[in-house]
Amino acid sequence: MRTTLAACAAAACVCALANASDDIVTPPFAPAGQEAPGFERASAIVPSTGRNYTRYVSVVDPRRLSVELPDPQGCEKLVHATETAKEHGCVVATNGAFFDMKTGRRNHCIGNVVANDTAVQLPGGDGANFGLDKANGRFVIGFASAATLKAQPVTDVVQGRGWLVRDGKSWIDRSPDLNMSTKFATEKAPRTAIGVYPNGTAALVVVDGSETVKEGLGLDEFAEILAEQVGVLHAINIDGGGSSVAVLHGKVFSKPTCVDTPVPICERAMATVVCGR
Repeated sequence: MRTTLAACAAAACVCALANASDDIVTPPFAPAGQEAPGFERASAIVPSTGRNYTRYVSVVDPRRLSVELPDPQGCEKLVHATETAKEHGCVVATNGAFFDMKTGRRNHCIGNVVANDTAVQLPGGDGANFGLDKANGRFVIGFASAATLKAQPVTDVVQGRGWLVRDGKSWIDRSPDLNMSTKFATEKAPRTAIGVYPNGTAALVVVDGSETVKEGLGLDEFAEILAEQVGVLHAINIDGGGSSVAVLHGKVFSKPTCVDTPVPICERAMATVVCGR
């Protein structure tokens, strides 16, 4: 069952705002007034490796950013991002939190998910979080216990894996939820990140790729280009691989691989999307 954060606080679900394991930053939102978002496509080269890649970047007013699900009851359905984007009026959208792809499950979501002021699930866990506190005009980014997230007035949260950029620099080697020797970190693959610029606008970033032909970026390269070329202040790695997709006006704008092969271009059904309006 989905529980509103306000109801949780009223029921004394949480007795503390902080936990010894918490490590979060709360940069402020940009002043209101940004235009409707779009995606900018760019082909570039990773400075340290000379690797070619293509990225899709959207700059979004955080007040117009949200986490959306195709299922109003929770994470029981997997649906293409284009469909969820149309349903919720998203001008731009990307894949969201990590999820279990097995069919027949009652809950596909993995990690913390809060959507439109509703706690879909807050199990805690060790993954990096990206959240929005719209009441106070600030982001909530980093590692936080379930108790802390429940106590914060966050309206939307996705939990990823890897705090890629912190204070404008690659933080990949210090993010405690990553082991940089694993295939997850080193393989060349499509990637998706959500972040914040120094001016307080949000960034949605998708990189094309395909694991089977080793196209795309490793997480170290992804962190590098986010800091040095996209120019974000903070960024969290969210679900990638065949799930990575950039959606614009309800249509696929990037080149998602779905089954991790370069052909055909296809969408993967998923449990959540990040939506900009």
